[in-house]
Amino acid sequence: MFDTVAGIAALASNIQQSATRVFDAVTPIAAAPSTSPISPGRTRHGCARVDDMSDTCLVCDEISGAVPVPGEHLETTDLVTVFQCPVLAPATDIYAGYLFVVPRRHVAGFSGLTDTEAAAVGLAIAHWSKALELAGAERVYVVRTGHAVDHLHVHLIPRWPETPKEVSWLHVDDWDGARRLDSADAAEFVSALRATRSF
Repeated sequence: MFDTVAGIAALASNIQQSATRVFDAVTPIAAAPSTSPISPGRTRHGCARVDDMSDTCLVCDEISGAVPVPGEHLETTDLVTVFQCPVLAPATDIYAGYLFVVPRRHVAGFSGLTDTEAAAVGLAIAHWSKALELAGAERVYVVRTGHAVDHLHVHLIPRWPETPKEVSWLHVDDWDGARRLDSADAAEFVSALRATRSF
């Protein structure tokens, strides 16, 4: 068991380092104006900007239920919670299947996780990536940046089959034909996704 836990912890650390390198490399590009329409107050992924939030931890509020998430949590244990990114005002929609995998304990990054927490996060990433693929995603991008909210949250971002090949992974959720859902439709999507989980 220790080898498995240590292996998953090492994988999680490698994911964090790779995502940091990728985001550091694309930051100047990502900061450039997008040709895609993004509504005011919404980040590229449809979540409210942190400067629109209170001083409390948004992720802790999503875990506790103080900030409702569409269709409730997909998975919640003593160690990890998985949920669809919520629609936060002033946004009116969210990208279908944009999931967060978060440790329940408030910890800033992978290096702060215990081996048991790292294993739970790693397994949740694998399980819900598989669920998104079973729901039709061609692939699932796994990203951790940690620039806006100081509570580890891993982004699972599906690439749906209708996404044109020229749309980069950074824009799968904001091109004109992206699968965007209001809160009610997102809740229905979550229910359907929960039903695909057979592992």
